[in-house]
Amino acid sequence: MLATWTMELEGPALPQELFDLIIDELADDLESLRSCALVSSSFYSRARVFSRIRVCTRRGDHPLGELHKVLEGSPAHAARVESLHLWDYILGRPDDRSWIEASQPSDSNVAQLSPLLVSLVRLCITILPGCIFWANISGTLRNSIQHALTLPTLTCVELEGLRDLPLTLLAHCPALRTLALKWVTFDVDAAGNWDAAGQWDWTFPVALPGCVGSPPTQLETLSLHLDTPVLDHLVRWILHPQSPLDISRLRSLTCSPRDHLAIQLLLTASAPSLQCLRIDTSSDLDRILDLREALHLHTLSLDIFPPVDEWLFEFLIFPSPQQPLALILNICTDNARLEDVQLANADRVLADFQWIMSLTVILSPISPGDTAKPERFIDMSGAFMPEMPLLVARRGRGALRVLRSS
Repeated sequence: MLATWTMELEGPALPQELFDLIIDELADDLESLRSCALVSSSFYSRARVFSRIRVCTRRGDHPLGELHKVLEGSPAHAARVESLHLWDYILGRPDDRSWIEASQPSDSNVAQLSPLLVSLVRLCITILPGCIFWANISGTLRNSIQHALTLPTLTCVELEGLRDLPLTLLAHCPALRTLALKWVTFDVDAAGNWDAAGQWDWTFPVALPGCVGSPPTQLETLSLHLDTPVLDHLVRWILHPQSPLDISRLRSLTCSPRDHLAIQLLLTASAPSLQCLRIDTSSDLDRILDLREALHLHTLSLDIFPPVDEWLFEFLIFPSPQQPLALILNICTDNARLEDVQLANADRVLADFQWIMSLTVILSPISPGDTAKPERFIDMSGAFMPEMPLLVARRGRGALRVLRSS
């Protein structure tokens, strides 16, 4: 098989554990899975209907062309695909990878992927490690991605490691509700946008003319992990009155506050509807983030490194009177040294924040393994109960949950 596939099937016809073992064995061989579907009617109802496809590349492979052949030969399969994940690793120079080569033999089939995937809900492109320039991707694949973004079914887009994306890509996505951008940069037309001091004028509404006529896109979930100038530029573009992205109904925001001004602008614009906020505190926190207008915020999630220190909330101004909050701490740690977490510090800090109703701690390795596999967790709440007597006494044993990635 030329591609690596991961499929999630619907409606178990066998005990889930047994079927999972079968799928694990056949995950790299779609043809065998299709043959397996002919064994019985019950098996057919499960194996023929898959909703997720994950495509990986190896040097010399042409996985998108192979994917097109499979989908073209099985229209019923193609019509049920809801999630497409294009995943690639650097195997040398970025332009060495086959799926971005304009000359690849199967490239002419790529443009036909989007019309086949009539029910596509989620599109994810992950380039790890490193990045690839948008202009270096083959033209037909770019056209296919652009077409997918305009589908009336597409509600989720996740992009990582793409450089010099045209902002107009995000301008005509009428159904988009979830947008996640990680280490992405945008193509900026620098003509006439330099100030008198020779510095780039980030306030200029770049790419807005290309958005004319686009219906507003009502984002509900936004996740941004971007370098400071890129983040600043994107936020100013989003908040411009003519921007096609509307965050007035944003419910969930995830960000790394490398640019406090840009993040504060997002927080202020989305405060009336914001319910969930996740902040990566691993970057330098030199300014306070004001949450006083986020009157509907009910979940606060912080990404931190151990140990848990007293300054846990020093960079945040909470609404007053404080509404009840569920706190989630995502702690990156070496699983072999759980004692470094020191949740006793968090217990002392939380004693001063009576409106924290529950605490969930997720312990994850600093260097994750194969992210293609679903993450599993071990519940270690009982082992950490003695470290947090104040929270447990105030809110009960159910207020603390500690999960370690396995």
